Amino acid sequence: PYQGKYEIPERTPDALQNQQILAGMVDAGASAVAMEISDETLLKGHIDSVDVDIIVFTNSPRMTSANNDEDNEGDQQASTSASSDEDNEDENDEEKVDTEEEEETQKDGDRKEEDAFETSYESSLSEEEVQSWRERSIAFITSLDDPKHQRVVVNLDDDFASEIISNCKVPVVTYARSREHRDIADVYCERVDLSLFETAVLVSTPVGETEIVTA
Repeated sequence: PYQGKYEIPERTPDALQNQQILAGMVDAGASAVAMEISDETLLKGHIDSVDVDIIVFTNSPRMTSANNDEDNEGDQQASTSASSDEDNEDENDEEKVDTEEEEETQKDGDRKEEDAFETSYESSLSEEEVQSWRERSIAFITSLDDPKHQRVVVNLDDDFASEIISNCKVPVVTYARSREHRDIADVYCERVDLSLFETAVLVSTPVGETEIVTA
């Protein structure tokens, strides 16, 4: 475990604490470090002035459905109350239509199940905070400007990927799991096997296929 000159804070370290921890790791002989950067870390500037060589962009946040629905909750309740009588009159017809639509949706879902892979995740961020996160992400990405030593790794399956790539000043390595990106991703996940004991992932790379197993 880390035995540096500074204590590890119980909460996410701020910008100064990050510098202290990194300095302590260097004193202890560390030559490299991997850091997970959360929404809060990026938004609050906790990684400001941290020099990085490789950024791995995995996924982007979005507003939770609960946050998105709260604004419309009152209107929905009023609409439901006003239309309840009409809904009762047409109940039988609507049930028939709904059943047909559900069956069709199920068929479409079955056909697309293998290709479906959602990467963005629901967060507690507001719409303004999500936009701020995107702006800070772009600024963080563009801070890498040494093509010889720095790289950006991007998940092509995420909706924000194209914007990330278009702003990169250094070479980009892409990866994906969805089939629509199979032919353009540098690294493609062919298969994932999950068990209680290990995770096995078969990936295609520019130099051939390889299997990664973690226990």
